[in-house]
Amino acid sequence: MLDDAPVAPLPHWLTELLVEPSRPAAAAPAPLLIPEAVTRRARAALERETAAVAATGEGGRNNRLLAGARALGRFVAWGEIPRHVVEEAFQAGGEAAGLPAAECRATIRSALDWSIRTCRPRDDAA
Repeated sequence: MLDDAPVAPLPHWLTELLVEPSRPAAAAPAPLLIPEAVTRRARAALERETAAVAATGEGGRNNRLLAGARALGRFVAWGEIPRHVVEEAFQAGGEAAGLPAAECRATIRSALDWSIRTCRPRDDAA
């Protein structure tokens, strides 16, 4: 049966439950501070991979962080870039993407350890 009575306003507490809260935009990572001794190709790879991590949205962030850190592990193994530089850059990129700091550290450490352990010698990789 239809009623011509006006519709009652939605209670405020119910409106809050139905509306998804807005999330602040992820902050851009700080500019990378890469030492001069780093090779050009390691520098370019680090900048490209960390930017890709920072730009990745929810649902793929950790996988992108893992892939990026694995890609840089060979440069660490070859002595083209210090490990701590890679770790700091990916930490900043992962946190800028919205990942928790502890999750970033664990993923980066695991990815670099694997990549360094399984890396082919530089002469074989060219």
